[in-house]
Amino acid sequence: MVKNEDGTLSRGYKLATLRTLLDSAGVLTQVALSAIQVHDMALCRPLLEAAPVLRAGDLLLEDRGFLDGATVSDLKRKRRVDVIIPLKANMLATQEAMQLAAMAGRWQPHPSRSEQTIALVRGVEHMWATGALARNSGAGPRRSGRK
Repeated sequence: MVKNEDGTLSRGYKLATLRTLLDSAGVLTQVALSAIQVHDMALCRPLLEAAPVLRAGDLLLEDRGFLDGATVSDLKRKRRVDVIIPLKANMLATQEAMQLAAMAGRWQPHPSRSEQTIALVRGVEHMWATGALARNSGAGPRRSGRK
C-alpha cells in the first residue's frame, strides 16, 4: 500500500510480462513484479536488457507507453532485437510516413476497420527523436477516415 501525493491510499503491485505469441495465443515467457509506485519503464528495463527469451532476430511489439529511445536503440544495436512501436500522431516519423504514403499512393483499405486506411512505409527511422535506430524500423501508419 502506498500513500499518493493527494493523501489517498493505493493498494497493488506492478506486473510486467514478456509473452511469446503462438498463432492466436500467447505464452508468458518472463515476468517482473514490483511495488505499485515503481514506474512501468523502470520495471521493464531489466527484462528488456537481459531477458534470455529475447534473442537476436526476435521481434518485440511494444506498447506506445514505452517510448524510451535509449532502450529501443540498445535493443536494436546491442541485442539485435527488432522493435515495433505504434506511432503517435504527433511524432515526426508518423507525419513523414503519412506524407510518403500519400505521395506514393500506398493508402489501402484497412482489412478489418472500414473507416480506416493503412499503409506500410519504410525508411523513416531517421525521424526518431531520441537515439538512432538500426535495422528494419519501418513505420506502418494508420489513419481514420477515407483517403
